[in-house]
Amino acid sequence: MVTPDIFYVLQKITEMKHTMDNPDNYVISLGLFSRNYNFYQRDIFKIGVQTFYGKHNTGIVLDYGQWKAWSKCANMFCTYDDYNWDWSLIHMSYDCLPNKLTAIYTKSPRVLHIGDCGVHTHKCSSQTSANKVKSLFERIQSSFFPDNMQITERLSKVPKISKPNGGWGDPRDHELCKNNTSPYFKAKENS
Repeated sequence: MVTPDIFYVLQKITEMKHTMDNPDNYVISLGLFSRNYNFYQRDIFKIGVQTFYGKHNTGIVLDYGQWKAWSKCANMFCTYDDYNWDWSLIHMSYDCLPNKLTAIYTKSPRVLHIGDCGVHTHKCSSQTSANKVKSLFERIQSSFFPDNMQITERLSKVPKISKPNGGWGDPRDHELCKNNTSPYFKAKENS
């Protein structure tokens, strides 16, 4: 689910990002996986900065300049044998891009994960998380659209690069992925 102020917050963070050195190194992450929203209202205006890793994989935003730079690493990204796209992105960040990616993220996520049921969880109810988030939104609705947002956390934790997990070895998947890096207008011109 997304918050009512998601585009407002995105604009604020984008403005903040463009005041930083090397803005193209920053990936905006509007979501963090969390089951605990005890401090959501308290942290609603807070921004964090940290080397990009798996916890920043929800609600990421990149601009066209970043897309062009990342597209140059498409072969590495698309053929990295890991079914987790975020680990492919981390690998690309370390071994292809000129600088490691840094996440700039909202401490109170604007994209909230509600998918309790899945590969890793079997005892679940598909509505439990959705209802919890709806209740949170109702309870704190007057806190959305904060006047100011500020960086309150700079973490230096760097993810350890692990071996690929596998599950992404089919050449057809590699080709489909690489085809998705072609600009739309070029694909249309060739059709």
